Amino acid sequence: MKTAEQYFQELAACLGGLTDAERGSVLDYYREYAAEAGLDDYDRLVSHFGPPQGFAEQLTGELAAHRPASAPAADDTVRTGIRGLLDSLFAGGSAGQTPPRQGGQTLEPFSGVDIHVVSADVRFEEGETFALRYCLPAREYIERCEVTGGILHFVTRAGRGGTGGSVHLHFGSVNINLNTAEYAVIVTIPRGAQLGDFSVATVSGNCKLCDRTVAGLRFSSTSGDLTLTCVDCDAASFTTVSGDVSVHTLGCDTLTAGTTSGEIRLEDVSANRIDCRTVSGDVRFDGDADRFRAKTVSGDCECLGSTAVSAEWETVSGDLDIRTAGGAAIAASSVSGEIGLDGAGMGRRLARPGGAPALTLRSTSGDITIATQ
Repeated sequence: MKTAEQYFQELAACLGGLTDAERGSVLDYYREYAAEAGLDDYDRLVSHFGPPQGFAEQLTGELAAHRPASAPAADDTVRTGIRGLLDSLFAGGSAGQTPPRQGGQTLEPFSGVDIHVVSADVRFEEGETFALRYCLPAREYIERCEVTGGILHFVTRAGRGGTGGSVHLHFGSVNINLNTAEYAVIVTIPRGAQLGDFSVATVSGNCKLCDRTVAGLRFSSTSGDLTLTCVDCDAASFTTVSGDVSVHTLGCDTLTAGTTSGEIRLEDVSANRIDCRTVSGDVRFDGDADRFRAKTVSGDCECLGSTAVSAEWETVSGDLDIRTAGGAAIAASSVSGEIGLDGAGMGRRLARPGGAPALTLRSTSGDITIATQ
């Protein structure tokens, strides 16, 4: 049996189009993600991310989209490429599977949610009873739908020859979104329900959760976006490749968020500890945290919030724009970028003693701008 390390070795060999910094950050991030998710052998990693070569192509393509665009492909090349992708995506059937693709039902009461879907969006809404309704693409079918042990399990799979129906094609400057309907899984929960852990995983589907208190919250996706509004929980973990993470008014103990090229936006967030990591995605934080850490390769970082104990921001080529308390201790360094403090140039290194919070800023070529309040 092949090991997880063999998977990452093959993935590294297929990431030749990335810079050394990008490749190292991608591998570090997904090794940590795999360890946390229990993906401890080659087969589990293939089941979750796909074969190393295909996953590498997706990551390389997403990162390339954030670099200056090259000259558009010729029209004939675009048409030929689109035709070939359409043929490969929609050829073949779903091996005789004919389960319903849309429907609805009242459910037994549940406290936890475990949803794994392909391209359908996932939304939660308030209602009189526990209920579920769904509309799935033609080549996405239900593998499991039941409430057991107080947990709602809803799992879909893509049939042969398709990825579920939500398809995005990129050729040169052409971006085509082929969505033929609003595909969604909508879960209805009564207002007074006591809720435990929520786990949602998608390939390209988005997820929205509003006005809820849950014990734990976990979201993972390849290209789907996550939107949270007015949510309280003990622990939250968000992971995407190219999807954005947008959080508005969240209270939690610990929050971890990681993307490859998606943005992380945290507004009115209160937590004891926050940890954000991206490769090329931007990070924006506006809220309160005891301890905060953000690390990117080329993404820009903006901090409008406050930390009580410490804050650490690190980037290779992205810019850092930070606001902090006037008496904070600051340690900032940049190899080739410029450091500015309240409008004054400070050169490449700044060490200012002070009280809490302790602010540590590191950059290779990005500029660092600090404003004290």
